[in-house]
Amino acid sequence: MTPLHVEASSSPASLPSRPPDPCTVVLFGATGDLAHRKIVPALYALAGDGDLPSPFGIVATSTSVGPAQAYRAQLRQSVERFSGAAVDENAWTSFAAGIDTIAGDYTKPEAWSALREAIAEAEGRRVVLCLQPGGELLRAEKV
Repeated sequence: MTPLHVEASSSPASLPSRPPDPCTVVLFGATGDLAHRKIVPALYALAGDGDLPSPFGIVATSTSVGPAQAYRAQLRQSVERFSGAAVDENAWTSFAAGIDTIAGDYTKPEAWSALREAIAEAEGRRVVLCLQPGGELLRAEKV
């Protein structure tokens, strides 16, 4: 019987990572408890750590989601309440800029068409904000 010989090799955890591809997340049930308590605070934390792609965006949808500006304000309150850390103004501004909303009842086929259009529109407006330390805008690049 031949003895077993094991050699160390690189694992995916030890390999250098590449930046993630740009993406848009569709958040169904955007006004629900899970979105406010867990999902958005976790995405904000990833953004703050530089672990989200650039550009990154969220299209938030539910039957009762309101305008994007009001929804962003609600999310900020949720992040402040549930993240356990203070909200960094620069990180929040950059993160919130990628949040769009569209109301829809997804039991109806026309809602899916409207969602597809909202995603395309949101992705067409995405820019990468380059901020200097202290929060001053250095440049904005459309991607």
